Amino acid sequence: MLSNCLTKVFFAGLSDESTLKYAEALLGSEHVLSRQVSVDVAGMGGGRRSVSDSAARTELMPMALLRQVRPGEALLLHNTLPPAHLFGRYWFRDAVLHEQATGQPLPRRQTRLRRLSDKVLRRAEDGAPPAGTGHTPKGGEVADESPAVVDEAVV
Repeated sequence: MLSNCLTKVFFAGLSDESTLKYAEALLGSEHVLSRQVSVDVAGMGGGRRSVSDSAARTELMPMALLRQVRPGEALLLHNTLPPAHLFGRYWFRDAVLHEQATGQPLPRRQTRLRRLSDKVLRRAEDGAPPAGTGHTPKGGEVADESPAVVDEAVV
């Protein structure tokens, strides 16, 4: 059933080996040429030089890298297009999505969380390490970390 789907999305938190192997196989591998040069500077030959070329197969996205996708991010594979890196938007933090989902405006206590999540998302887009993740709102509630809507895709 899964192999008949043209679009596949792999969200953060993957730890199932079979799913990781499946994603790795879908992304494929490439052959990388490497050149090694060795020089004999102190021999009787007066600086002999040896050059050897070899090809090695390298996975485009190893399983270890897939497992390290940040929360709120995903990998999108669609048909024959190149893979895309997705950033999710949380409906319970985004005022527009919250109002569409519940019919009510975003509560005031969520506004602080929204500013924090926007800051984390901007840092992720800039390639900086996430700061402020793991924030717990007042009252000890822990917000659901599953993205509801995909915001943008960067190829």
